[in-house]
Amino acid sequence: METKQDKIINKINKFIWGESPISFYFSYKGTFNRLQFFGAIITFCLLFNFVGVQGIFWLTFLFSVPVFYGMIAAVQKRSRDIGKKGTGFILIYSLFLYCGNIMNFAELQNISLNIICYKVMFVVMVAYLLSFILLLFIRGKKEKDLSLTSPLLKSPIKYLSIWIGIFLLSYIGLWLMK
Repeated sequence: METKQDKIINKINKFIWGESPISFYFSYKGTFNRLQFFGAIITFCLLFNFVGVQGIFWLTFLFSVPVFYGMIAAVQKRSRDIGKKGTGFILIYSLFLYCGNIMNFAELQNISLNIICYKVMFVVMVAYLLSFILLLFIRGKKEKDLSLTSPLLKSPIKYLSIWIGIFLLSYIGLWLMK
């Protein structure tokens, strides 16, 4: 039998996540309001940093796959909420996660990156922060078009697979440079 406390907790969970945290974070359907988007990005960043601090590269890489998938889902949902397809935002977030993984790999492998890499990463970081601010502060549309989807995410698994391939090729290239 469900207690009154359990009912309250279930109502709060349903209010925050809908059906479940998994469908909330990893589904590409629906929209995110500003608070949900902020919460999702903060959650993914904290989880990724917690695992990244451990200093175990392959664990970090394996954990970055669901983080990447979830962050891109959050960006797609938030873009849809503001009435955009979100292709530019998705590319910026993808590049940001790529640069973060490359820097993590280089640091763990004691590989020195040249100044051009750091300048590119700085530009990507600024673009990421600007896109984050835009997505966070633009009001959602009252009439949401749920059919808006970035052409990049017609098949999210293919998009993810391509980025995993790019990550792995970059790691091999950096490892060979060492």
